Amino acid sequence: MKYKISEIAEINKKTVNKNYKGKVFYLDTSSVTDDFFDCPKIYTSLKDAPSRARRLAENGDTIISTVRPAMKHIGYISHNLNRVYSTGFAIISPKKSKVDPFYLYLVLSSKKITDLLQSIAVGSTSAYPSIKPYDIGNLTFDFPSLSIQEKIASIIKKIILKIKINNRINDNLMLQKYFSNKFSLILNNKIFSFSLIQIRSKNDKFSASNLFISLTSGILIFNFLKYGTVICC
Repeated sequence: MKYKISEIAEINKKTVNKNYKGKVFYLDTSSVTDDFFDCPKIYTSLKDAPSRARRLAENGDTIISTVRPAMKHIGYISHNLNRVYSTGFAIISPKKSKVDPFYLYLVLSSKKITDLLQSIAVGSTSAYPSIKPYDIGNLTFDFPSLSIQEKIASIIKKIILKIKINNRINDNLMLQKYFSNKFSLILNNKIFSFSLIQIRSKNDKFSASNLFISLTSGILIFNFLKYGTVICC
């Protein structure tokens, strides 16, 4: 049966209010690509966070950037970790009596919908290709019955999980091919010891929990939150 997205979901249902307390774990649109989520930027309070840190999401929501849809800054919220999202996202909250949440994500992340949103964005009058939440809500799609949606979503979830596990295994094998499992590093007169899966300071005064590891042309790059970038060949 054909539905507009606005008939089966709410858009931007929840936002941060001025009484928000505690740290802000913020994700902007560049932090999410094709369901891969970067580590959030952490601010001590809402007043210290960017003014665009306003959107909230729940389990089962789809977040999709309203800027340059072709870049696929879209993701599915499978675990609500109390993140705060940029207003550059549209947060799509499914009405679960009408649509399976993950099936809706599959629809919104499909090439057909991505290309359609990009064509709308290119025709916008803004300085860069962008869409409005209304454009997403106005999309029409032919949905199967809820039971069929659930079966399809369940199968694809299992396939995606298997792919992710295989990719992690392959990444670990590649890293081990180029590097030994343990490293030591002197940085700003501090001695660190770490492996491919953990990092700690020997003097216990420094925690590099935001370690980012990438492999580019045989070079392992370590980015430390406060201490710049160190390249180990």
